[in-house]
Amino acid sequence: MLADMQWMVLWICSSFLIKCNKQTDSIGSNNLKAQNSFQYNRLILQKMVGIESDAYGKDIVVVLKRWAGKRKPATSYVRTTIKKMPGPHSTSATNVRNIIHKNKY
Repeated sequence: MLADMQWMVLWICSSFLIKCNKQTDSIGSNNLKAQNSFQYNRLILQKMVGIESDAYGKDIVVVLKRWAGKRKPATSYVRTTIKKMPGPHSTSATNVRNIIHKNKY
């Protein structure tokens, strides 16, 4: 119930909204689909997955939101760094998929 009430407040007046071409997109971080919907909103849901690059742009960082840390925002996110492998058969996509499946997202 609490998530529904939060969504009713955020769906219109979020600071991450962009309106163009008769649709509303969200540019918030860790919103992989860039859609303004309850399913992809990172502020409301208890589970969240995000993909970023590291500070040097050489590696991939997978950001997961922990279930247990919902009351402590500073410790609720877990970052895992994946090394990029050179060559045509990169294992980065399979590593990201394995991390997501192991954490039951």
